[in-house]
Amino acid sequence: MMAIDYRAILDEVVSHALRLGHFDTVNSHEPLKNHPGSGVSAAVWVDAITPIRSSGLASTTVLMVLSVRLYKSTNAGPEDDIDAVLVDAVSGLMTAYQSDLSLGGLVSHVDVFGAHGTSLGVKAGYTTLPEMSYRVLELKLPLVINDVDTQAV
Repeated sequence: MMAIDYRAILDEVVSHALRLGHFDTVNSHEPLKNHPGSGVSAAVWVDAITPIRSSGLASTTVLMVLSVRLYKSTNAGPEDDIDAVLVDAVSGLMTAYQSDLSLGGLVSHVDVFGAHGTSLGVKAGYTTLPEMSYRVLELKLPLVINDVDTQAV
């Protein structure tokens, strides 16, 4: 059986983001204490891991959803450009993840259309870290990973 190789998957997701050239920084954790960079920053972390129905009789397949959150300071100007810059960056990420559906063979596939409940998609919002407000776009990256656990009676 194959265990979830989280570090390798995380490294691949971060590498895709770094190769795009849109980001000042890409963290492999949610920033809680330190601020993202002054330009566009990204952070990646695990959001959920659940067994899915496409599992077989002998093994369990899981859906691992990663959050890829993009940050841009609300103090960055001009204000009319903040969403445009973030949408450009998140669009590049969506294209990158769909162009490498298996993340270099680390997962079965990116569940683009949400066959297992969560589709590749983005939600906009705001977040505040100590004394600073950010516009954020949060990409949900659903990854199907086959044969993670052995089932036994």
